[in-house]
Amino acid sequence: MQRLSLLSLVVLALAVLNASVEGQTDGFNISTPNNYTVLATHGKSTLYRIEDDSYSPKPYLISVYGSHYEIGYDYAFLLAPKMLQTYNLFFDGQLPDLAERLALEAFLDWQWDFFLSVQLTDGFKDEIRGIRDAGNAQGVPNLDVLVNRVTVVANFPGDIETNIEYLLLDEFGVDGLPFPRDTLLKAKSALQAFKGQQCSFFAVWGNRTADGSLWTMRNLDWLPDSGINVNKLVAVFHVTNKIPYATLGFIGLYGALTGMSSAGLTVHETGNDVTAETFNGFAWTFRLRYVMENAVNLASARKIWEATNNTLGMNHMIASASDVKSLSGSHPAYALETMKGYTAYFQDNDPREAALFYTDPKTGKKTQMGWPLPNALWRTNHGYDPTIISKEIRQVHPNSDSEIRYMILANAFREYERRGIKIDEEHAVNLTSILGDKNGENFFQCSGGPTGINILSVTYHPMAGAGTIYVAWGKGAGPTWRAACCGTYLKLNMAQWWK
Repeated sequence: MQRLSLLSLVVLALAVLNASVEGQTDGFNISTPNNYTVLATHGKSTLYRIEDDSYSPKPYLISVYGSHYEIGYDYAFLLAPKMLQTYNLFFDGQLPDLAERLALEAFLDWQWDFFLSVQLTDGFKDEIRGIRDAGNAQGVPNLDVLVNRVTVVANFPGDIETNIEYLLLDEFGVDGLPFPRDTLLKAKSALQAFKGQQCSFFAVWGNRTADGSLWTMRNLDWLPDSGINVNKLVAVFHVTNKIPYATLGFIGLYGALTGMSSAGLTVHETGNDVTAETFNGFAWTFRLRYVMENAVNLASARKIWEATNNTLGMNHMIASASDVKSLSGSHPAYALETMKGYTAYFQDNDPREAALFYTDPKTGKKTQMGWPLPNALWRTNHGYDPTIISKEIRQVHPNSDSEIRYMILANAFREYERRGIKIDEEHAVNLTSILGDKNGENFFQCSGGPTGINILSVTYHPMAGAGTIYVAWGKGAGPTWRAACCGTYLKLNMAQWWK
């Protein structure tokens, strides 16, 4: 597809950045909800509706308390019908062919039962049992199975068509296929419906921000207009004797697509397709929750990461507000470039990032591909560690979507520095909005039509015991569908929810 030159992108980006501060009309808005209406309770847990007219239907917030089993039970008891609705929307919309859907469901059950569930902690296994029991109590049997299937899909890579081969190579010979090869081929065909993640994250702090504090973000570009945006959800978890934390996403799409803890940590993910793949690891949507409920700072988060196992090729970020010590000299974030059996840890201004060059196979011309900076860290959908790069399925190049999005941030941060602009709420949310996929061609203009695949866009201003989340979801359907990054970011002050 045609793209603007990087120089043009930078010029246009700066125009949009300035316009947004003055109140652009075709981009994002920030809104603070007026109220939270109690819809139902169970045990110590409560389901709320977030009262903000920016969305119809309005988002939900659930605050759950207790043991892992009690949390799973209360979540499902309060949300079971909507969990079933999300599941049906998720699969019906993508898989109208019943034979393909049944084959895929059999494949997903196999992947969960024999591989992806094995390394879950006992606490999370208890949670899933709680979901099962509450589903039965609410007349939605096998609710745990539906959650598990969606979890498997969410943990697949962006390029399912290619990567599924490497995943199956890792698994052959373990237990063998529990169903005919024809079923596997139908399942593989069905998986193409879920292809196409392209995500992004960043962290900035110190002398790049207005008060030296930490700002982070995460975009999820995946499966637009699937219908699941009717069940938008903020989930706040208070696990007994654990750190409270929040996840952002959709009812029934369980785990952490992204999140923030009361200790001031934020967690993030983007895909990176590599050949070193396995499901004999800790499902990342649960692993990020495990980090948030146990880590008090970046050092403890790294220990937790190193004590658990990777699955597929992914880029993750863990950032910690408590590790911001001064306006310079602190390193409060890790970018984790991961694959089976290997993690490369990056912090800001890493020379490995600057060492990545692309060599044009026709002309031999070399183009620098990495531009690290102090007090900033960001990733899209490719890596910078040599071992990770050696396993990537596709070589990134200067005009690839992932590199263009990487360079938008690199150029924006450098231009902000040149002009003495300090990143605050408006700038942080605007940068988040720019990186979301709006229409597949121009990151700086929101289309008036149903384009773009950005379904969840989140900016964080974390701090211990408090912090703020700015979250936007895709909205509408069919001709009224609009990408999340082109809509309204709800400003949620989290101090009240950590109690």
